[in-house]
Amino acid sequence: MSLLQPPGKGGVTEAEAQEVAAMGDEILPLVYDALFSRNAFSKGHSERYALRVLAHTGNKDVIPKIKQYLDRDNRLASRFEALRAILEVSNTAETQQYTAKTVNGWIEHPHQKYDHAIESGLLRLLDTRIPDDDRIALLKEIRISDFRFRAHIMRNLARRADAVTIAALRNLLAEDKPKVTYLAAHSIEYALSTLRRDIQTYSALNLADTQNMTKDDVQRVCAERKRAIEALEKEFDVIKVYHRSAEGGDDRALFQLGYHYLTGNLVRKDTQKAYRYLERSAQKGNSYGQVEIGLCYLNGIGVQKQPEKGFEWILTATKTGYVEAWYQVGLCYRDGRGTPVDLAQARMWLKKAADFPHEEARKTLQELDGIND
Repeated sequence: MSLLQPPGKGGVTEAEAQEVAAMGDEILPLVYDALFSRNAFSKGHSERYALRVLAHTGNKDVIPKIKQYLDRDNRLASRFEALRAILEVSNTAETQQYTAKTVNGWIEHPHQKYDHAIESGLLRLLDTRIPDDDRIALLKEIRISDFRFRAHIMRNLARRADAVTIAALRNLLAEDKPKVTYLAAHSIEYALSTLRRDIQTYSALNLADTQNMTKDDVQRVCAERKRAIEALEKEFDVIKVYHRSAEGGDDRALFQLGYHYLTGNLVRKDTQKAYRYLERSAQKGNSYGQVEIGLCYLNGIGVQKQPEKGFEWILTATKTGYVEAWYQVGLCYRDGRGTPVDLAQARMWLKKAADFPHEEARKTLQELDGIND
């Protein structure tokens, strides 16, 4: 087995890479050989291992070789690993600028189809062994114009709840734009709910069913998640952030506030407040808000019951392609809520939702047709 081919599925370990790097300059020819002679069976593991070794050398003379590798390899995962190695060898304003410019070029490339790879690579890049302030500065220089892509990055980053996360969320709020403020609020809420779900999952884990975790491991993971939750809650009040975005007229923030007041999640339940926020969201064209305000009118939640108005709101939401709206309209036609009973229309809308697929729509359609599973 090659010195630079780590055994087993564990792949790259920092301890192994550091041990090899400590051998000095005489090991560099072997490292370069592993870096540039791609092995079809290693699937890039040898190369990434070589990059980690180079990162631990602290020798600036290796940077041209890393850049040479970066220019010839078209795999984004390996490219991000190369950038990470450059920063760890020499964390300067020049290498920071080079890294940001390179990443921005990949993001902005018109033929770039590897959003998931960029997302994973960015998160990996933020694990670089450089000071927090430098990681924060680097993240600030990386430009992500696509809102959905930016949302994916922020939701995953928020789960870390470290100094970089807190700074990134502060930077979003500093932009003072309703859309971006909503992104910050949604990222915080997503992170909190995910961290709490992790604690529940690990706490309920039957250690007899796994060979990979001990009781101490579970306690450590749960403690880490709890610290992350405390850090986020200490820094941010997610409802206040939603309010700030809603005040700027963001329809998604209005919906989220309405839904929270409707369900009593994170706030005291208040159906009248829920109605007011949901109505504003619906009027701005938010399909989620349109369905929820429709259900409020159908059921008299926070407002006087007006089935016809409720049906019209839900029907409006179907035009956006929202599958839950298709399902709810199908139920209205089946039950004659806000519209005369029309089983043909009910089947049409329920089938449309079931084909999406929507499991409840599928079951309802089977019941309507007298079909049992």
